[in-house]
Amino acid sequence: RKSCIMLGVALNKACYVGDWGIDMQAAREAPTLPIGITRGYPTAAVLRQRGATHVVDHLTDLATLIR
Repeated sequence: RKSCIMLGVALNKACYVGDWGIDMQAAREAPTLPIGITRGYPTAAVLRQRGATHVVDHLTDLATLIR
């Protein structure tokens, strides 16, 4: 949240990318778009359960998603 404010980015236009369930909680509290990244581990279901709107496996997938 503080970073968005400092950079002048509207929170509803920002995303929060994380690989832990608590990251998805923090994204919702910010409030920003929660995006989970599995980094190749079988955690997609957990990230979705914790609120991830999108889940990607690698940073290249993330770049494609946010374009």
